[in-house]
Amino acid sequence: MDYESALSGIDVGDVPIHKKHSSGYPATAIIEEIKRDIDLVVMGSHGYGIIAGAVIGSVTQHVLAQAHCPVLIVK
Repeated sequence: MDYESALSGIDVGDVPIHKKHSSGYPATAIIEEIKRDIDLVVMGSHGYGIIAGAVIGSVTQHVLAQAHCPVLIVK
């Protein structure tokens, strides 16, 4: 799946959504973007069974710990 296909259809009414593709370590890239002017970060969390599924991923944990704005984690 290409970048445009992955991001198509996520715009919601009058809510401005800024889409950007970055390279590098994901947590660091996300934190650098958050330092700009971000109001909310929405991240997914992988669930890998009963034990591992109870813990969010390391990238999500890093962003959650470093973010100065709300982080919504979707499982």
